[in-house]
Amino acid sequence: MKKYKQFLITIFIFFLFKPVYSQEIILYNGQTIDQYIEQALSRWNLPGLSVAIIRNGEIVFVKGYGFKELGKSDKVDENTIFAIASNTKAFTGTAIAMLESEGKLLLEDRITKYFPDFMLYDTLASKMVTLKDLLTHRIGLGTFEGDFITWGTTFTRSELINKLRYVKPSYGFRDGYGYCNSGFLTVGEVIPVVTGKSWDEYIKERFLSEFNIHL
Repeated sequence: MKKYKQFLITIFIFFLFKPVYSQEIILYNGQTIDQYIEQALSRWNLPGLSVAIIRNGEIVFVKGYGFKELGKSDKVDENTIFAIASNTKAFTGTAIAMLESEGKLLLEDRITKYFPDFMLYDTLASKMVTLKDLLTHRIGLGTFEGDFITWGTTFTRSELINKLRYVKPSYGFRDGYGYCNSGFLTVGEVIPVVTGKSWDEYIKERFLSEFNIHL
């Protein structure tokens, strides 16, 4: 049976709990958290998910729902590992904003400042692309254009960035929006240039270790 994608959903709920530390959390509309999640599973046709509720810096609720795979009986719990997928973009975008606030880079910096050999299909666009352009998906590529050609390959990050030059754009530079994983990958690789630490090391240090999140 086809294995469906799994989703890790960390929910920050700012409803009024009564009481907050009760096993049975009641939402503002009188539903229990269990009822709400079960409805969400059905509505989104998901096999399973994990939920964590954090309030005032403390974990007040954590629980798994449903199953790891459709047609099987292995249940999701609070320790089930899920693919993080595009949640990495939140880490990358926040990290770049932090580095800008520290004066280590600017969103308006051209990417060629950090990677002089960076190229897109269009030569003029290649020279003008900024970090902001890459983070806002406006470099001219259509959604997922070129992304799935390299899906599941062993190309390095630098090799994936290099291959952007071969993808013919769907729009003029800054004329259209196209969700681009490679754009975020490119910006993420600026982090090692300005910090001397890999993306993985920097994110672990500044987001996970600093907030005592254990992998």
